[in-house]
Amino acid sequence: MEKGVRVEFAVCVLALMLTAAMGWGDASQYMKGAERGDAEAAEWSRKAAEQGNVKAQYNLGAFYENGVGVSADVREAVRWYQKAADQGHAGAREALKRLEGK
Repeated sequence: MEKGVRVEFAVCVLALMLTAAMGWGDASQYMKGAERGDAEAAEWSRKAAEQGNVKAQYNLGAFYENGVGVSADVREAVRWYQKAADQGHAGAREALKRLEGK
């Protein structure tokens, strides 16, 4: 699998996992065994985020905020949301506003 395809696949997995974790739609039916996959998804997200992928940076922030695949860590969440916000990600800007003062 090519590098770009792996990154996009990881972003898709992350989006599905977040959707399931937040109880939106029927995504949870696709996430059986998610606990085992959470750490792997977080690792793939980190790899893509470190390469500057804005969606991965946002998702990694959400993983840290919610403790999905990593230990919950607001400082780390803010760090990744800030990187995404710096690239113009509107959701990351909203997350930063929400986390102010935590």
